Amino acid sequence: AVRAGKGVARLLSYQVADDLAAGTLVRLLTDYEPLPMPVQLVAQQAQHMPLKVRAFWDYAFERLSALPQIQPGGRGK
Repeated sequence: AVRAGKGVARLLSYQVADDLAAGTLVRLLTDYEPLPMPVQLVAQQAQHMPLKVRAFWDYAFERLSALPQIQPGGRGK
């Protein structure tokens, strides 16, 4: 609905990063945006991690590392 111009939503920056960069969506009420929260991957033992968990870990690390920094209010892109 938001992408179709039919509403307003509160979303996480990574969910709309491409739309914000393209200008198809804009931020509203930037003075009221919460501060960004870091994302961390934590594991008890990386050495003996099950293969499925390791596959997710590698995928998540790659994807999270590639995300652009999007600061509240559009500052510091």
